[in-house]
Amino acid sequence: MTKTARPWGELTRQVARTVRHQREQRGWTTDTLSQRLTDVGYSLAQSGVVRLESGGRRITTDDLEALAAVFAMRPADLLSRTPERN
Repeated sequence: MTKTARPWGELTRQVARTVRHQREQRGWTTDTLSQRLTDVGYSLAQSGVVRLESGGRRITTDDLEALAAVFAMRPADLLSRTPERN
């Protein structure tokens, strides 16, 4: 039986846009974001960051938690179109 890939939902696409926006707003490269994630104990290679931002990688709750820590935000803020800073 062939497995059919389900397209990403709007919420996944919104998180991807928010991550890219937050990264770019700080002037970080995808490599910088990858390193900062490693610094907080979450390993995500630079290529994983690129795939996450481009919609080529499903975003997990662990991703949300680590990204929120790096951006000094609440995980829920990554789901919003207008994130608030802590």
